[in-house]
Amino acid sequence: SNERHDLRVRPAHSAPIRLDMQGENFVKVLYAKNISLGGLGVSVPSGVDHCALEKPIRLTIQLVEPFRQEIVIQGKICHISNNMFGVKYEAMSPTNHKKLKQYIYSRIAHEHWLVRWLFKIGVC
Repeated sequence: SNERHDLRVRPAHSAPIRLDMQGENFVKVLYAKNISLGGLGVSVPSGVDHCALEKPIRLTIQLVEPFRQEIVIQGKICHISNNMFGVKYEAMSPTNHKKLKQYIYSRIAHEHWLVRWLFKIGVC
């Protein structure tokens, strides 16, 4: 199913998340539009080749302050529309999962409206 089950957060404008993506016939440096524990969204000014859909990719995610961590994840492009595409993680170590979770929770803490909403629905 294409449903998202993980909470997505946006990187701070002042601290973008750089992505080094390696696929079958390409290497790109891009920036995450949003990120979750299950995948991420990327905007690409030049559009996306639909041939890349469902093909395996290797992602190196550069987390920013205060983390300054590099996370390497195997994934695949699972959705393409206009100048956006979605990546679903296929394999991630427990250590990288923990690093990513810490980053996501730190972003939630900065998004006060999101924290209020999570309390309201009973997640926090």
